[in-house]
Amino acid sequence: MLTRLFLLIALICGTFTITTGTVSSAETGWSPRIIATGDFKAKIESTPIELRPNRPLHFYGNTLRRRYYRAIRKSATRTVSKSSQGKSNVDG
Repeated sequence: MLTRLFLLIALICGTFTITTGTVSSAETGWSPRIIATGDFKAKIESTPIELRPNRPLHFYGNTLRRRYYRAIRKSATRTVSKSSQGKSNVDG
């Protein structure tokens, strides 16, 4: 029973480690450090939460950054589409 639990935890951790190393779609990138210490901790704490790097197991901060960048992309596409529609109506 204990061996199965240990193997399951090892499998999950191994899968998580492999996937976090290859993820590069976030705007701020990924930091492999789960627990920040020293200069890295001071740098992170002085940076606004939207601009901090994503880190494994930091669900709250990673979610905020994801929502922040999605909102920026949505507003940028809305602005472009409205201005292009306005220009076509004026010309036509």
